[in-house]
Amino acid sequence: MDFNKKVTGIIGSVNETFSSIGQIRIYRLEDRLIKKFKNKSQEACKNLYDLTLSEDLVEVVNQFSATLIEVGLYVLGVLLILRNELSINALLSLVVTSSTVTHPHICLFQNCCQVFKNQKA
Repeated sequence: MDFNKKVTGIIGSVNETFSSIGQIRIYRLEDRLIKKFKNKSQEACKNLYDLTLSEDLVEVVNQFSATLIEVGLYVLGVLLILRNELSINALLSLVVTSSTVTHPHICLFQNCCQVFKNQKA
């Protein structure tokens, strides 16, 4: 909600500025209005940055954990293959099956992050 309010404030400021352009020129208020608009715009950009930062962080953590699980399975599988306790076919099926377990969790976390982002916006 905070981001939407800030953008609404910027739009209102621009509309107010254009509706009273004659008075602004008469009283030479251009610099003050530019400064006001710049401050509101920077606040909105900071708010948008905060909203997208959490979403990007979840994306990075999801990808890192999925990669870590996959690499860990390969390493463990190679060790078991060298000890003749696992076949290559079983290793590949294990890795493929693990993605069907991890993918729904990744999607769940991403969707939760989207919901929270939309609630804050």
